[in-house]
Amino acid sequence: MKKVILLFLMNTLSLALIAQSNTKDKVDQLNELANKSMRNPPEMKEKADSAILLAKKINYKEGLGNAYKFKGIYHYFTSEFDSSVNNHRQSLRIFKELNDSLNTGKGYLNIATTYSAAASYDSTTKNAVIALKYFEQLNDYAGIGRAVNLLGIVHFRQKNYDKALTYFKQYLKNAQATSDSSEIASGYNNIGSVFSERKGYDSAIYYFDEAVRLKEKLGNFNNLGQSYENLGSLNSKIGNSELALKNYKKANAIYKKIGDSRFMSECEYNIGVEYRKLDKLDSAAIHFQQAIDISTEVGALQVLRDAKEGYAKVLFMQKDGLKAYELLKESMILSDSILNSEKIETIADIETKYETEKKEQQIVLQTAEIAKQTAENQRKVLMIIALVAILVLLMVIFLLFRNRAKRKQQLLIKEKDLKVKEAQIEATLSSQETERKRFAEDLHDGFGQLISALRLNIAQFNKNNPANNLATYEHSENILDEMHKEIRSIAFNLMPATLIQEGLLAAIKEFASRINKTNQVKIEVSSFELSNRFTEVFEVAIYRIVQEWVNNVLKYASANKITLQIDQYEDELVLIIEDDGRGFDTNNLYNSNGNGWRNIQTRVNLVKGQIEIDSNPTRTGTSFILTSPISTFVKAEQKVDTVKVS
Repeated sequence: MKKVILLFLMNTLSLALIAQSNTKDKVDQLNELANKSMRNPPEMKEKADSAILLAKKINYKEGLGNAYKFKGIYHYFTSEFDSSVNNHRQSLRIFKELNDSLNTGKGYLNIATTYSAAASYDSTTKNAVIALKYFEQLNDYAGIGRAVNLLGIVHFRQKNYDKALTYFKQYLKNAQATSDSSEIASGYNNIGSVFSERKGYDSAIYYFDEAVRLKEKLGNFNNLGQSYENLGSLNSKIGNSELALKNYKKANAIYKKIGDSRFMSECEYNIGVEYRKLDKLDSAAIHFQQAIDISTEVGALQVLRDAKEGYAKVLFMQKDGLKAYELLKESMILSDSILNSEKIETIADIETKYETEKKEQQIVLQTAEIAKQTAENQRKVLMIIALVAILVLLMVIFLLFRNRAKRKQQLLIKEKDLKVKEAQIEATLSSQETERKRFAEDLHDGFGQLISALRLNIAQFNKNNPANNLATYEHSENILDEMHKEIRSIAFNLMPATLIQEGLLAAIKEFASRINKTNQVKIEVSSFELSNRFTEVFEVAIYRIVQEWVNNVLKYASANKITLQIDQYEDELVLIIEDDGRGFDTNNLYNSNGNGWRNIQTRVNLVKGQIEIDSNPTRTGTSFILTSPISTFVKAEQKVDTVKVS
């Protein structure tokens, strides 16, 4: 019963874990959908809210942190900056609890970006500096670039163009280090804006054109709108209002397409300025009013201030002083709320504190690095000494083992040579004993019977019967002829006289002729360029190899035909024996301990030759090829000059 309960609990726990894992996946999927829905803020909010509910249900902190981040981005797009900051702070708190330094840095950067959009530059600087510290600790060049870009924007908005240019160049450098084309385009755009404000119009045009080129290549419509807007601003400064209007309208069309109301308000304001310059006051008033409406809706205070001031100027030109005065007063109130001297000092203090801390940290790091390097150098010296000692010891051990292995190898080679010699001696002795036995059997069975028959014939001689004696004499003469043939056959098997007198080829032909007369098999002998006589040892060895192999063919192969070819080349002799009998497995032959095979190997070694056997039990026919060098076996007095002169 206990086992059943335990099994039930384990299954329940397993199912709960699987369900939790599936829910985590669902949260991650919702966050991914929120990320992809940035062009559709309502859908983005819906996915983020669903992810928050699910993540809270299963206490999935990482998923909850990401969901709060996307909800903060949603409120940023809708210009609900307080709500955006609150959600980003929720996300930041969670990632701090998880000790996730990267997402903590990104959280501070998101808060700084939101404050920048709300024109709260002291809070922008404070959070951007904290984000920068995190990214520097992680060596995250992309994060470092975005943080310094925000600091550059703060200085640009304060008209501190030298400091802004320094930050924007650092931003561009980091973007190039990470090969981020989108960030590189933004860097070009921001640097161009600084040069435009400083009246460096040629440089500004260069950087704006580079930004447009990259953004068009990437299809980055949001940033492309900013580049067209910057080109419009530049043309406005050099007095080309028509071209400025053209670029501002291009930018505004892009912002409308992607639904970016904040930048639309800026474009409407800039279009209004250009129409005012062209004395098209009605058109200017329409666009200033649109800028006021949109900036009020999205909370873009800086645009709202400038638009009210611009509209006031148009009203003064249209002789509507009362309404113009009210708008101008509202603009001044907004200006005081956006930036004052106290905030400027706060921003400067934050930056100074950051730079001081950074320098102090660098000093501490350098001191620690020097100490670490010194200890590392000492450790390396000790390691080198130890490694040298170990290396020397290993070399000594290696030399000892190598000498020992060398001696062992030499002993093995000697033992092997000794075994080979013993096998050769054994094969030779065995061959000699076999030959003696065969010789004795030939004498006993053949020659002995003939002698007995001759003795009987002689005993039949009768002086009183001459006619009968003549028949006995003739029969005895026939027996003597048989005895002569038997003696010649025995002598040929022992050592053919033809081999000694006429050479190898003649002896082989005679051997073949004797076998052909038996009508058991047909042997054909051919040769090419065999014009030399060889040493007796060489000729006897080759002859015995032929004799042994042919006897094996006759004994085992059931062949009908044997072809024997012996050719002489410049420095070698090639013997080829082929038959049409049954094939066999050559491995059985190489692994054989039979006397015949050992005799062949012994004689092959004697003539320094090499053999190759081609046979297979699945087909008929076998080839035996012997190749032997002849330079040391040719008789000097009978060597023929083989050089041909044409």
